[in-house]
Amino acid sequence: MPTLCEILLAPWHTRHEDVIGYLQRLRDPRSIDALARAAVVKHAYLHHDDSHALARKCTWALADIGTQEARSHLEMLSCNSDAELAAYAQKRLNAWEEERPRKRGD
Repeated sequence: MPTLCEILLAPWHTRHEDVIGYLQRLRDPRSIDALARAAVVKHAYLHHDDSHALARKCTWALADIGTQEARSHLEMLSCNSDAELAAYAQKRLNAWEEERPRKRGD
């Protein structure tokens, strides 16, 4: 897990979305901080991506982890100055209970 988190935040590759996918499937709470940090990183190779796909995937991964710590990070992201990122985080918070079956939880 520490290696995946380190790779997620590394600027030297272009497979960040793949790493997020692995972390989402694993639902390991040790990845929460890295996912929250990755949600706000703007990689040069994604400058054309107006949809914020990487940030959106981070919010999904945090929601699927489902712990209170993951929820707290989503709450912080929902206040981000990037309106699109904030909206993605808020959407996951709004669906928190509805999506409970997919969550790892505490």
